[in-house]
Amino acid sequence: MPYDGLIDDIDEIINLCKSELGAACQITVGRNDLTEKKDLLTSMSRKEYESVWRKFDSTMFDFKLDIFQKKIDDFCYAGAWTLYVDLGTGAAKPCYGQLSNQNIFKNPEQPIIFNPVGKHCRQPYCYNGHAFLTLGVVPELETPTYADIRNRVCEDGREWLSKEVKDAFSQKLADNNEVWDEKKKNSYERKYPFIFFKTALYDWKEIYNKVIRKRKK
Repeated sequence: MPYDGLIDDIDEIINLCKSELGAACQITVGRNDLTEKKDLLTSMSRKEYESVWRKFDSTMFDFKLDIFQKKIDDFCYAGAWTLYVDLGTGAAKPCYGQLSNQNIFKNPEQPIIFNPVGKHCRQPYCYNGHAFLTLGVVPELETPTYADIRNRVCEDGREWLSKEVKDAFSQKLADNNEVWDEKKKNSYERKYPFIFFKTALYDWKEIYNKVIRKRKK
């Protein structure tokens, strides 16, 4: 995780990773969640930030910078093809950036909801696109594979990912899931406000119980 306080340690980190892991680590892109546009988490300009951290020659870093603050306009299948589950509570949601719309631990007898985000993403950009976009939640978008983002070739030629894992991470979700036609997408988009309100009730109940009701006491 690149941040300004680590700049003086970059060479040491790279050398340690090469010594212990055979190659420099992949790095992400820090974001400031306190800002509306989730800006870079740095006091440097973007140009300076890129210059400093490109020393890692990281495919993850390059891709995350490429999609940084770029709103996705195409239909997103996160929620239909993916699910983010909090293993501590069971709260589930389409991806990192959306509201939780169910709890699969509290109601195990209920079918799991798989509703896609579509064109209603709440975030200014897909800040965890290194996973979701590379796995193909937006099929129209050309991206590296998740294997490209995670793998490293060591100095002796070995790779971090085994053949089996590399093959799995090289697939796209569209290879094994239904891609909707335009008619189905448009129909879903018209229904989305109702679907979202209905499935997001879990969130508002939790907020009420944990915050508002507690304050009333």
